[in-house]
Amino acid sequence: MSRIQKNVIIIVSLLALLLISLFCIKNAEGALEDNTLELDFNVIHNSYRNTITSWYDGENNIYYVFVPSYADLNEIIFQDIINCRIEISGIEIDETTDLSVFSYNKDYDLRITKGKNSESSKINFMHSSNVSTLFVNTFSGSMKKINADKNYEEAVQIELYTPHGDLEYNGKKDSIKGRGDGTWSAEKKPYLLILSEAKDLLGMGAAEKWVLLSNPYDETCIRNKIVYDFASKIGFEWTPRCEFVDLFLNGDYAGLYLLAEKVEIRETRLNIGSDERNFLCRNEQADRLRSLKNGFLTKSGRAVEITAPNVTKDQKKQIISTVQLMEDCILNNNIECYIDLESWARQYLIDEVFGNTDADNNSSYFYCKYINDKPVIFRGPIWDYDRSIGGAYYLSNPMSFIACTPRARTQLRPYNITLYNNSLFYDLIVETYVKDFLPQLELLLDHEITNLAQNVYDAVLMNYARWEDSYRNTRYHNTQDDFSGSILKRFLSERISFLNSAWIQNNDYISVLFETVTGNFVSYAIETGYSFSSFDQYDVIILNNSGWINQDTGEFFDPDKPVTEDAVYLLTQDDLNSPIQFVKQHAYILFFLPVCLIFGIALLTFIIIDRRRYRGK
Repeated sequence: MSRIQKNVIIIVSLLALLLISLFCIKNAEGALEDNTLELDFNVIHNSYRNTITSWYDGENNIYYVFVPSYADLNEIIFQDIINCRIEISGIEIDETTDLSVFSYNKDYDLRITKGKNSESSKINFMHSSNVSTLFVNTFSGSMKKINADKNYEEAVQIELYTPHGDLEYNGKKDSIKGRGDGTWSAEKKPYLLILSEAKDLLGMGAAEKWVLLSNPYDETCIRNKIVYDFASKIGFEWTPRCEFVDLFLNGDYAGLYLLAEKVEIRETRLNIGSDERNFLCRNEQADRLRSLKNGFLTKSGRAVEITAPNVTKDQKKQIISTVQLMEDCILNNNIECYIDLESWARQYLIDEVFGNTDADNNSSYFYCKYINDKPVIFRGPIWDYDRSIGGAYYLSNPMSFIACTPRARTQLRPYNITLYNNSLFYDLIVETYVKDFLPQLELLLDHEITNLAQNVYDAVLMNYARWEDSYRNTRYHNTQDDFSGSILKRFLSERISFLNSAWIQNNDYISVLFETVTGNFVSYAIETGYSFSSFDQYDVIILNNSGWINQDTGEFFDPDKPVTEDAVYLLTQDDLNSPIQFVKQHAYILFFLPVCLIFGIALLTFIIIDRRRYRGK
């Protein structure tokens, strides 16, 4: 065999070994999870029977059994596993065992013996309370295709139980599919339920389509509920109702969800009359235009989707013309022409008071009703507030204007900014804030947030046990949330004090925005003449980066310089990700690089040795 052939064999062998090693390491974790034993339990309540499956937390080597609100441990029956012995704290478990001898929220020793093999771990029974339970079973027995393709729809059987165990709904010919935009990319998926006929679920009115909001960026799970319930009290024509449910998909606990009404035109939901010219639209990001079913761009570059009704080409042209007339009137300060000022003021206040990052941008609805043969555009219904109330770490500063702050690298909120600077609209939002919002906000801070958090506390703890890793890996994670509502109350209290100072006491504030390459931003409002160095609440992100440049003047940010006018500062590179976050996101690359280096050194060593042998050295 020649020297060249030997080198080729060595190189090919090492390369094959490297590829096999990488494949084994990359799939080791998945293989471990695939071999994890599933512990199934029957929930028997009254005459109803449903199966729930334990969830295994591989990182902490613990099995969780999530028990619905309406059931107790004496109604949970273990399903025997053939040729397998299960022991909990030394007690052998079978279908005759009374599990009420165990307590909730306590780790017990678990031993699983199969043949001569035995494994030890922990098991914890967790119990929800005060929350309805929704069982969704697909005909295929799997959620893989649904979770892989948002548009894939599959037939399901649905059972919905009240917190007390009454069967609210039993559907055998329904279906489920994915939904959502940004939330669809999360591990905890949102879904759309499509019933075979209109049904009234949990007192929210009869309809076929129901949304399952996953709240993947809100570990408290109550932000959407807080804002939706609040909005229903302050004069909107219609606000989606929602109720909490513990969701089980094919027996697997999927987490705490909000079962909500879908934003659509119908008598039991948004009822805008029978005029065929009436329509419902939604603002979206411009880069999502291609994915919109009936989308178009306005002259200012806003992406708009016609969500109802299903329109012909001629109808679409008419709607585009009407929306463009509305936009022209707003941007030209002729605001009384086509818009209903009261609904626009309420929508602005909802977004500003609760700190909605998507204000006047993503998932913001408006609808048109012809009144006296003239189109009138109303704002609403409200939608998507899981990142409000300081939910995003870069929006945790309560002392800022959010709904009317321009953003450089994303949509510029042209409507809100123009309206806010219009004296007629400004006076209306201040009047509405004082008259309608403040009394309800006082109730919210006094007891409503606390009562809501207490009511779903056990369900939230269960949800967090299941999805803790997912929440911690999101850029919206706020480690301060303690599920009691105290953090949310503190944010709202400080925010109301700030808005009172601006709108009631008439203190003059300057808005300063810091925005990164990826669109993350931090917004601040500082009283005129003050500098950032005298403001002790601005984010450490600003301090840690010296590359902020004023987009208008090109000057670098100076924290000691008095602020006298609104400004936007841009960061040329995104330094918002922490080192830990970077390692998590690039762990495979960080492993692969040193392996390649080792492989290269080994290959070079073999070549040098071979050459020396060939030369007789």
